[in-house]
Amino acid sequence: MSCQQAEQPWLESVLLAEHRTIGMLLRCIEAACATCEGGGQPPIERLKSVVEILGDYASRYHHAKEEMLFALLRRSAKGEMESFVRVLDNEHDELDGCFATLDLAVRQMAAGTDGHAFVPQARRVCELLGWHMRCEEEKLIPRLRSLLSPEDLNVVKEWMESTDRHLGRERKQRLEEETLVLAREFGVLREAPVG
Repeated sequence: MSCQQAEQPWLESVLLAEHRTIGMLLRCIEAACATCEGGGQPPIERLKSVVEILGDYASRYHHAKEEMLFALLRRSAKGEMESFVRVLDNEHDELDGCFATLDLAVRQMAAGTDGHAFVPQARRVCELLGWHMRCEEEKLIPRLRSLLSPEDLNVVKEWMESTDRHLGRERKQRLEEETLVLAREFGVLREAPVG
């Protein structure tokens, strides 16, 4: 195995690192669901932070990058892969709606008006987003280099860097650091942080 093969390519590395962050947030939500289902009350303010970070990080940082990637893939991929990319892209829209509904459910629970909406909506977000990420990790990410031209890879890299610059690298880093704190507080930190 050459040094180049042993090294995780930058594109795959970025996407997988962001998936790990999102996965930690999902595990926090699952822990809150388990607390509710056990008759307890999760730490509402911390749960609100988890849901806010999830919506912000997944939509603004991660999905913004993937949408450019998907646009290039729709142009170059054929057949089954082209259809698969369209499904992933459509799921982003569905997830954005789910994030908003989950945020509302947490706010209602915090206000004491309706605590029953949280668990079903939270389970839906965890299931849909977890499935979405697993599909990307199993079927898409390992094939990116064979699906994209070197020119497209350069476009994606420039887009990802400009997205982070525009949205704020420091803000993204703070969201990732806050995610680690929340994961520790919810008792769901399973892996050592990367980087």
